[in-house]
Amino acid sequence: MSEVFYVSDGKLHSAADGDSKRIPCGAVDNYRQTVMKIHKKNEWKTQGAGAHFMGRSTQRLEEGDINVSVEAVSSAGVDKLIYASTLEADCAIYAKNPKDLDAAEVYIARLVDTRIYHMDYDPAAKLIVVSASDGYLEKHIALCNEDTGSYRLVTEGDCVDITPSFSLEDSNIVFFSSAGFYIDRNRGGAKYSSYAICTYDIALNELCEVLSDEKFDFIYPRQVANGRLYCIRRPKQQSDGGGASLLDVLLAPFRFLRAVFGWANFFSQRYSGESLVKGNKGPNPAKDRDMNEREIFIEDNLINVEKNIKENTLAGEKFPGFAPKSWELVSPDMDGKFEVIKRGVLNYTFDGDGLLVYSNGKYVLRDNPDGEEIICEADVAKSLCF
Repeated sequence: MSEVFYVSDGKLHSAADGDSKRIPCGAVDNYRQTVMKIHKKNEWKTQGAGAHFMGRSTQRLEEGDINVSVEAVSSAGVDKLIYASTLEADCAIYAKNPKDLDAAEVYIARLVDTRIYHMDYDPAAKLIVVSASDGYLEKHIALCNEDTGSYRLVTEGDCVDITPSFSLEDSNIVFFSSAGFYIDRNRGGAKYSSYAICTYDIALNELCEVLSDEKFDFIYPRQVANGRLYCIRRPKQQSDGGGASLLDVLLAPFRFLRAVFGWANFFSQRYSGESLVKGNKGPNPAKDRDMNEREIFIEDNLINVEKNIKENTLAGEKFPGFAPKSWELVSPDMDGKFEVIKRGVLNYTFDGDGLLVYSNGKYVLRDNPDGEEIICEADVAKSLCF
């Protein structure tokens, strides 16, 4: 069985025959080690009685406090993977050989004040396509040349462009999902349209919308070699509408006071190490972990983990995950009808034999003709590739 590669919990992994292992990524690991060395070298300035007396005392930096992670990966041939990493406020793209972990990684590009969310690779043109953002709301599609590291945006505007992939029928065509947004001045937030599937023609520099429905989001489009298109269809999460309710107006003063107290409490913890609340020593890791286990955001959708696992278990699933059944892998035909391939899919790809490999949130599974088989257990596996 060939290895499947994926990203989970900000780390790169590979799996085969039921076993998974973490693949070290030099860009991420070296950056984290460098930051820790610098911090330890300067600890005397911020730790101890003297630093506390002078008002310079700060909490000890832990490795988990450093914002570094692997965000996306794509296969670039038998002996090469290309991955994108977050390095604090910046990001970097590297190539590595997963079969020779001691080999030096190849630097491709570093982007300042940018984060990459999804990626795909065209080995013939040596082009990398990514979904990237240098702001809070917008995400756009960009192309990066593997050899030169040159990087250029190909979409723009008030929109969120995600999950790009090269067509396997025509590599000049990039499929991606796009949702427009606007700022709701009454609520102070953003309102999003449903995600539509669009294409970008590299040769013609043209954009085209190919599939949309205001009731559904279409994400992770993939066109295979015979021209067939696949994507994940999910119901669009509805917003609560614009305008402030009467309850919002009544609670506004209390919310303001809570915000002021929260700021004061943070300031006290930051500079004196003491909380304004008796017995409170800062964030409660156990409480934070319970919240993460109960509700998480995946591709801008809030998912109730415990509720969905329970429902999928009661439905008789052999390997129950927390992907909602309403997240369907579908394939549209020329008449606009959809064939439902699999329900409860967060991410997917196809192996060398054309078999579906997908994540249901808790497991990575292969859909064999004789039934599903588990490849490995992995929380929110993304960027599945071979």
